[in-house]
Amino acid sequence: MATTTQIVTTIANTSKNEELKERADQAAVPYRGPRLPAVPDDLVVPGIFDSECDERLWVPQAPDVWFRPLLLSVSGSYFVNILRVRRSGILSRHRHAGCVHATVLKGR
Repeated sequence: MATTTQIVTTIANTSKNEELKERADQAAVPYRGPRLPAVPDDLVVPGIFDSECDERLWVPQAPDVWFRPLLLSVSGSYFVNILRVRRSGILSRHRHAGCVHATVLKGR
């Protein structure tokens, strides 16, 4: 039999999960308020985490390695892309001219 504490905790967790789902649904919507001076429009790229999307969006780089450009900023001198690797292995040694921010989205 569930205790009062367990019931309250379950209700709180359900409420929190619903709130997180609602926030996630709103996260992909561009800002709809009045345009602010000197602020560019939001850029929303749908389906960026779907690695099985249209293959034409992926640029072959090496065997079993592709990248998908998301943003190329000539004026800001930076770019954003996703690297997809289909097989485990070692990334060859290379250098970058500036900062690199990277994270693993799936796998190891």
